[in-house]
Amino acid sequence: IKGIWAKPIIDILAEAPLEGHQTIKELLLKSGYLCMAQSKNRIDFNKGYTPDGFAERVFHLHLRN
Repeated sequence: IKGIWAKPIIDILAEAPLEGHQTIKELLLKSGYLCMAQSKNRIDFNKGYTPDGFAERVFHLHLRN
């Protein structure tokens, strides 16, 4: 939409069985994602941040049960 300002962030919500979360976490960490938070039923990942702020592409991936 012309004129609408938005942050350059791709926000993804993925659902997977709880027993697969650890395998998914390991794969995402190997792919350059950072684990930002983890609890019993969810894990949050970020990718694309630099010491100076946003990289060209930034991703937030929320893995839920």
